[in-house]
Amino acid sequence: MLRTVSLLGRPPFAVFLMSQKNNPALQGLKGTERAKVTTKLYRALSKTDLAALKKKAAKLPSFVRKTAEEKEALRRRLRSGKGRSPYAVFMMSQKNNPALQGLALTERGMVTAQLYRALSKTELAALKKKAAELPSFPRKQKTSKKKKIQRESDN
Repeated sequence: MLRTVSLLGRPPFAVFLMSQKNNPALQGLKGTERAKVTTKLYRALSKTDLAALKKKAAKLPSFVRKTAEEKEALRRRLRSGKGRSPYAVFMMSQKNNPALQGLALTERGMVTAQLYRALSKTELAALKKKAAELPSFPRKQKTSKKKKIQRESDN
């Protein structure tokens, strides 16, 4: 069986799966049953529907995996410590807010986000300035097992 792979866009079946995400006929089915029904629905598509789906899939960006170099660059950027975000500073300032006491974690996060969005431009600018002055979150230095063993043997 010959299989063709498009280098541009996403596979049409992947786009079809995304479009069937909220299909009420598939709700409540187990994974294997859902896969079988979805496959039957895809195979039952008319030629015009399939052509439209392929056209839509070609317009979407393809699934591209990051290379090892890109992943390492992202890790380095995250570890570089360029200060905290204004939202992180705002969250820390809201730690003792009585309106947030006793709320579940998810509710607290939603209320904090609403309070942050309601800030005026001057308050937001002050938060950005404060965030730039603060150092980034401290990172623990990882030590290898050899160094740990060597330290223990020195003692």
